[in-house]
Amino acid sequence: MTIKERADEMIKLKECLKKIRKGDGVVFVRELEGIQVFSGIKRLAEALGQELQIRERKSRDYSKELAFEYKGNTFFELQDDDPDV
Repeated sequence: MTIKERADEMIKLKECLKKIRKGDGVVFVRELEGIQVFSGIKRLAEALGQELQIRERKSRDYSKELAFEYKGNTFFELQDDDPDV
């Protein structure tokens, strides 16, 4: 499976989770604001032909957010102050 195919599957999974995330007084996952990538966002953005943006965050643990939009979805990775961004 290619990186692009995996990204498309993550979008489908996000939509599925939005449908089933809560009901009958039970909440399974928090509101999904985007698709979090835990490592490799630069490679993902390149594979999808998207421009990566760096956003500053007010967080002790993760001061940066690397993000891009793809098919109406935000893909993001949280990072600390490591200069190897």
